[in-house]
Amino acid sequence: MLLFGSLALLISMAIFTVGIAVDTPATANMALAMLFVYEISFGMSWNSIPWLYAAEITPLQLRHVGSAVAPFSAWLWTFVIALITPCAITTAGWKFCLLFCVMIVLNIPFTYFFLPETSGKTLEEIDYIFVKAEARFDPETGLSATNTEMKETTTED
Repeated sequence: MLLFGSLALLISMAIFTVGIAVDTPATANMALAMLFVYEISFGMSWNSIPWLYAAEITPLQLRHVGSAVAPFSAWLWTFVIALITPCAITTAGWKFCLLFCVMIVLNIPFTYFFLPETSGKTLEEIDYIFVKAEARFDPETGLSATNTEMKETTTED
């Protein structure tokens, strides 16, 4: 869900950036539509992360800390972005939106490699994923795998 959300965010932000860069009535309407798509995509994917994912991936003895730090961080960065955006838009114009495009591009591999899927798993199974430090990329074999079984079937061939 996070990868699809990131892809939707990237596409909508890129089209939004082009729309405000070209600055015609038609592209302004397109930019407005993409702003709605961006907000809907964000709401359906990344908006719930501080409250849900952080609580799922932290160990039981630290779950209360993760459940507090993640929303605090989200609200802190929301405040910072809301504070600097008017000045940045005035200074840099549409180019400021390129920063968000770049950050979303960097977010996609981060999400793929470091945020394992947790849907359908119990909290104990999620803890086990992090205890094993099971990465999607194995530097020894150079293989990218989502779990041990997939890695085993790939290396047997």
